[in-house]
Order: sequence, then C-alpha cells, then structure tokens
Amino acid sequence: MSFKRLTTTQNNLSEHCERIELDKLPQTFRDAINITRELGLRYIWIDSLCIVQDSPEDWTFEVNRMTDVYRNAYVTLAADMAHHSDAGLFVTDTCATNGPPQVRQFSQADDTGICHRILVRLNWPKPGKNRRLGDLENDRSCYASEAVSKLKSRAWALQENMLSTRTVHFTNAELIWECGNSYECSCGNPMYRNSTMSDFKAILKSSSAARVHSEETSNLATSFWHSVVEDFTYRDLTYAKDRLPAISSLARMLPFLEGEYLAGLWRNRLADDLIWLNPLGRTYWELDNNSGASARPDTPKLPNSYRIQGEYAPSWSWASISAPVAFKIGDLDDVISEWRITGATCMPITTNLYGPVSKSSSLQVEGYVLPVTFSSVTSPTSTGQNGNYHAPMEVWVVRGDKAFPGRNKTWFDAGAGDQEWRVEGCAYYVLVIGRRKADEIPLALILRGGGSVDGDVYTRIGIVSLENWKGHEWNIGAQLRAITIF
Repeated sequence: MSFKRLTTTQNNLSEHCERIELDKLPQTFRDAINITRELGLRYIWIDSLCIVQDSPEDWTFEVNRMTDVYRNAYVTLAADMAHHSDAGLFVTDTCATNGPPQVRQFSQADDTGICHRILVRLNWPKPGKNRRLGDLENDRSCYASEAVSKLKSRAWALQENMLSTRTVHFTNAELIWECGNSYECSCGNPMYRNSTMSDFKAILKSSSAARVHSEETSNLATSFWHSVVEDFTYRDLTYAKDRLPAISSLARMLPFLEGEYLAGLWRNRLADDLIWLNPLGRTYWELDNNSGASARPDTPKLPNSYRIQGEYAPSWSWASISAPVAFKIGDLDDVISEWRITGATCMPITTNLYGPVSKSSSLQVEGYVLPVTFSSVTSPTSTGQNGNYHAPMEVWVVRGDKAFPGRNKTWFDAGAGDQEWRVEGCAYYVLVIGRRKADEIPLALILRGGGSVDGDVYTRIGIVSLENWKGHEWNIGAQLRAITIF
C-alpha cells in the first residue's frame, strides 16, 4: 500500500508549529507518540518533522545538534522492522526457517468471565543447516538478535544508535533493551551484540579524564575509528553528499582521537587513515571473444561505485567516493613507510566543521613517484560456447621507453575497468607509500596527473600492491619528489 511521507517543509512549517492532527501521522509516529505518553514523557523528537527538510540552513543546524539530541534523550525508540514510516513499531515477522508465526495469540477468559488476549512466544532456533528437531529444546539463544534489522542498512541510523544512552528496539519478535551496560531481550535469553557498538558505548560512558593517551591507546582508537567507518560505508544513503554529515556526530564524540579532523581522517593518524581502499574496486568484466567488447546479457550488474562530484571531499579521503571502504585487508596490514606526509589542509564549507570541505583541500607528501600504464590482461574462466573471459586491469611500471608488466592487486577508488577514473590526455603514476613487512612487496597509491611527473595537480584514483617488485628494486633510478594531491 502506498503512502505519502509526512515531513516538515518551509510551506507547512507554520501549520506544523501550531499543531499536527494525530490521525494524519504515519503509523510509526503514532505508535511512538503513544509509547512516549505511556512513559510519562512530554516531548518527542522525530527528524522528518523537527528538521525543515527543504531548508539547507536548518538541516545543517540540526545535524550539528544531533549529538546533543541523542546523547540527552531519555530513550530512543528504534523501529527495527519498519520498511517505512507508516509500517508501525509492532511489525511481527515469520520465522526465518519458514515455520509458523513467531508470536501466537489467543483469547482466554478468567474466573470473572473477563476475556484476555494472550501472546505466546515460540522458543526458536537460530537459522542454521543440518539442525535436528531434538536440538530445539536445548537451544536457548534469542532469535530476535539474529533478525535482520532494517536500521542496520541505513547509514544515518548508525550514529543515532551509537549516540543513544538508552534504546528500545522493536524487532520482528519482541523488544530489546540496549544501554551502555547491557543488551537484553524480553525473553531473557543470551543476545548477540555488535562489538563496535558495545565498545563505543563503553568508551562514552567512561571518563575521558581517566584515559591515558599513549601509542597503544592511539592505535586502538584508530582501529576503532576504522571499524566505525567500514560499518558506516557499507550502509545505504539516499543522498551521497550526506556521507560526511551522517557520521559527523560520531567524529565529534571521540575525545581519544586527538588532532584536526580532515574530511573523515585525523591529522595525527594520517599515515594509517590514508591507506583505505574500495573492496568493490577489484572488479572484473566479461568479454565475449566473438565480439571482443560486449558483455554477456546475463552478466551480473556491477555495483554502483562512483566519485562524488562537486565541492565535497578531496580524492585522498574515503568520503570522496560512494562505495564501501576497508582499511586493512589481509596482506595490506603491517606496512613499513616509504613516504613522508608534510602537510594537509581542509576548509569546511558549512558551519559543520565535520562536514564537506572546499575543493582546494590538499595533501602534501614526499615519496617515490613512478610513471605507469595500464593493461587489460585476460585469462579464460570457462569453456562455454561464448568463450567468456574475466579481464582484470594491471599496472605496468614505466622506465624510459619500456613498460615492465607484473602481477599485482589493484583496487580502483571508483568505477570499474576503464570507467570513471580514466581521463583522456592525462598521465598516470604510482606513489610508493610503503613495503609490507612480511615480503617487502611495495604498496602504492595510483595517481592521475596533468601529463608529466612535474605537474602540480594529482588526483588519487586507487591503490595497488605491486606483487612482483620485492625489496628496493622498484626504486632503481627513481627520484624522491614532493607533490600535492587534491
């Protein structure tokens, strides 16, 4: 059933300030208001009503206040199973095993003849393979904790949940109470909780004065921030340009991450924060050997991964792309530095100091810059009648008039294959940023320049692990250079 989303706009602001008829509110809002009244509370904050949606000024002002709103709220009501604002808080799902309803209800009269509605919760198993019927009575884990919350796919909901001191989750089966100390459901069975969420709530609850700032705690803080960003970037955003605002309140609340905030990165930990990649960037596309170009009709659609256009974030920030982000993937861990960061500047373009920044934001570094070219290397993956091939893109290091091919692992920040990152008339380079401790293989940023290594303007387009260049052989004849990346 379709419904019209209720929001506050400049056109209806005066009307909404006067009153909003209860029966005009979506079901989820009505349920939340009824619960608020039952709790004896007078005020409720609903973002779509309390923020003027078509006013950039009010939107920015309220985003800056979200830390105070959620940290100081008596309780946050989370509609975990609602697809939209008219679905309501009480959405009962069926068991993931396609069994009977998870909550059964019937009526029973008491001794006085008064009829009561009785709800019965089944003792569900967690979904799993090869489960026997006899296992069910010994399974005491709570099924509600395994339910797929609609809120877990929404980027804005991450900071809302993490900032809230108390949250009541309305799940597919029962209620879950969450705070800094515990995570409990109605049935009292063991629950499974996101460790990043637990750590954050514990950190906020503890006294910042009691924390000792050391290299160890700084490393833990950086690792924690990376976990938050990874979780956040895998979630959905309706508008890509909400990427920085939707995590800004979390950044503002992390007292252990000292130093200036630079569009999603921290000045004091730049060397670690800059080594991010787009896991979807190692994409493959199918070539038909009969046509040499077209993909098969049944080829799965590539994930949508693109650079956010306009004045928003520099190319060296993970916030500049609309895609998932990862900081550590297996052999990219434990890197010996081969570059030096000499400066970084970011100028916010709104009153939100943790939001979008100007296009002049830059990163100054010193390191080995090598010209590169790209080659599409094919290898057969099937013997079907269409002769399909997967074609990964490889980086070839250039020396003089020779290009040295090599096996490598390449992750483009945005686009796939020759999409998005390729610009006619531009030259490409790698900036070696370090060597892996285990095997001396260099790790490098892929840069797009203005045609020569002496150019002033460079843009990051990816990251590459040069698998066949071990030790220092990659820098024979290379010169240490100072460059600026925008």
